[in-house]
Amino acid sequence: MRAGVVLADVLGHDAATGEALALVLQAGVATLLENEIRPHKMLINTMTAFAGTPLDEDIRNGSFIPAGEKENLVEERELLSRLELPDAYFWAVHPLDSVKIEGWIGSDRKRMLDALDWSISHRDSTPYLEKVSPGY
Repeated sequence: MRAGVVLADVLGHDAATGEALALVLQAGVATLLENEIRPHKMLINTMTAFAGTPLDEDIRNGSFIPAGEKENLVEERELLSRLELPDAYFWAVHPLDSVKIEGWIGSDRKRMLDALDWSISHRDSTPYLEKVSPGY
């Protein structure tokens, strides 16, 4: 199984292997839902597998492949760019989020998208675990 970042999404894909369209479609489906239910706040958190948990074991044995950091950022960017919620607050400043952005979608969207664009353009597609723990 391969993971993504948006909501309880189905399957994520790796943008570096030419499957960026899948990320756009996935974010598009999530955006349709959010635009329909019209939340006042959106909290975005990146999934983390803590050591010793069943998810950690699934990653170690290869039955679950976490999304790469660049993939997460592309998906978050696509979601934010498509939201039609000018009065909603977008919050992605959890300690585990690599790019911390927050603001009103209507007035702060460009600043948040610029931060995501810069981060996406300066990240490679190496899975996070390979960077922090070779041989994980």
